Amino acid sequence: MRPSDFVRLHPSLYHMAEDGSWPGIRARGLLSTSELLTLYGYTGQRRDVIESEWRERSVTIKRSGLPDAVVRDQLVMPPGELQQCLSPGLTPPDWYRLVNARIFFWTTAQDLARFLSANSYRNAPHVVIQVDAAKLIERHLPRITVTPFNTGSTLHGREYAHARERGPETFRRIEDYNLSWVKELVVEGGVPDIGEVVTSVKRCISHSANWSNPQYEELETLFPD
Repeated sequence: MRPSDFVRLHPSLYHMAEDGSWPGIRARGLLSTSELLTLYGYTGQRRDVIESEWRERSVTIKRSGLPDAVVRDQLVMPPGELQQCLSPGLTPPDWYRLVNARIFFWTTAQDLARFLSANSYRNAPHVVIQVDAAKLIERHLPRITVTPFNTGSTLHGREYAHARERGPETFRRIEDYNLSWVKELVVEGGVPDIGEVVTSVKRCISHSANWSNPQYEELETLFPD
């Protein structure tokens, strides 16, 4: 797939962040968990427990002079289920480190709606960041990969264990991707210049449990302001 073909199919991309996080993201960029932990000075065991172990619940990280930041849970990626989906020789901590080093964008508004409607997130407001795919790819192509499924969930782990084993090869450069669908666009490290590629930022909430046709409500526009 050529980058221009990807942009034609997916001109907009969507990232869901913690409510209240936009000012920090706008000031310091949309950073991966690993980059956030570095920024907040987390090292050693204090870092490993967030970066390399299963996060059953969201974690708030702190540093003097910075606003508190929330690292989201990995509730739907428990190690037992995850192990069934991994390439030979890979361990759950290996995979957690891989995903924690990246930022993920949904390629469709429907997938965003499903994420907002997930059990863990439904009925609570979240920040939805919409970006211009062409600008993002132009600025960060060497660090961009794409995936064919939700790499942060093992709800369908037994299916993926046979059809789509998870490993470093899951993240493919756009030019090397030859499937007819793309679930996620992934940026290694994050997007420090998010302000240059963002098209809108809104507070949104979903009360929908309808997986086939989820709906959400826009509560407030944060950008443009």
